[in-house]
Amino acid sequence: MELSRFYDGADRAELEKIFEELCKMTPITVGRRPEPSEKLTTEAEAVCSFALSRDFGLNKDNMFLGIDVGGSTSDILLLAKDPDNGNKSSLYRESSVRIAAGVFFNAVIKSESFRQALVNFHEGKKTNVFVANIKEVLTQPSKAPYYLNSIFDQLRSENDYEEFYSSINNNAKFVFTIPAYVTGLLLFYSGMLIGKAIKTEHMNHINRIDVLSFGKGGRLFHWLRSSATRRLTNEYYENCLNAGVNLVTEKTLEVRYRDEIEIDNKAEVAKGLVDPKEHIRKQQEADADICGETGVKYIMSDGTPKELHTEDELTGEYFANEMNKFDFSGIANFEKFMEIFIDFVSQKTRLYPQADNLREDLADLPNRITSYICNNDDEYRKARKIQGDVFTYHQPIIIAEGACFLETLIKKAFNQ
Repeated sequence: MELSRFYDGADRAELEKIFEELCKMTPITVGRRPEPSEKLTTEAEAVCSFALSRDFGLNKDNMFLGIDVGGSTSDILLLAKDPDNGNKSSLYRESSVRIAAGVFFNAVIKSESFRQALVNFHEGKKTNVFVANIKEVLTQPSKAPYYLNSIFDQLRSENDYEEFYSSINNNAKFVFTIPAYVTGLLLFYSGMLIGKAIKTEHMNHINRIDVLSFGKGGRLFHWLRSSATRRLTNEYYENCLNAGVNLVTEKTLEVRYRDEIEIDNKAEVAKGLVDPKEHIRKQQEADADICGETGVKYIMSDGTPKELHTEDELTGEYFANEMNKFDFSGIANFEKFMEIFIDFVSQKTRLYPQADNLREDLADLPNRITSYICNNDDEYRKARKIQGDVFTYHQPIIIAEGACFLETLIKKAFNQ
């Protein structure tokens, strides 16, 4: 699939616009002017190309975990050297999951304190951010996502971001539970993908994971490093990722967050398209996600239950027919993540001291997953409308659980 077929006209036009701006900042004085490549097929591959073009140090004993956080989906990629193929850089996994930065927009509608914190930041006059009529957020909550997005779009320098984080921390610290939850869950699930890659591809030589966050929403990973100490945040990231790894294979990995990527947020795809670097695609299951959970059974056509394991690949056929072949008896893996998350936000950072009360809402979660996916996931509703031999939907169960429980977290943490 060529790039021109993968991106729609608007997406490609936007990428080419970014490319033109990059050329203005870095004038081409010698040789032929570069052109956006048609060889790359997905955004993840463009991000791979960008990562390989920088001196981030991909070696035989480490793996790049790239997380491209968008508004509604987050793309996850695993990039490593393949010792069985001349140590060529290889994309071992590409996964797109539906939990991302857009959750802020639901949260700001529900929280008067969050909306007041936005007004306080705006009126602090420590940045050049200006949004006309911003006080409407206090009386018209439905307009709050527009104002929040307007603020995000005007944050330019590192000083702007630091002032924003500091203001929110001073006026509505509980808001940081959102980036803690989303980044933690993404790393937890990514750890499972890494564990499966290590297990199935015989990659026991991998000792370190370098986390690179991409995209405008990739700044979710930066929030915590401003609200809490870097040590606590890095420890949290490492705990979440290794907890996921250990659900699949027994290995403890060093986790290094690569903060030098921050200066390029939003431009990585365009830069990757301009300067493509060779890499090999390894993934076999293009239309599947791993289950991510235990305590889940799938009822086979003969009526016998098949127990699903954390690393089992789930294709669309599992989710067809209103998911009536799933049997949920527990959420053991999600509970492991929640213990790490609750400890981080209630004890270590005090971002949300009352987080212990979230445990009482976990018991009913297995009964809500099927209904949540079938009724709340736009992609599931789209898949039902497609008449064909293959049901096109797929989603990790652990991510669906996290998206479902996020509603409970926002209701409790943001109702202040």
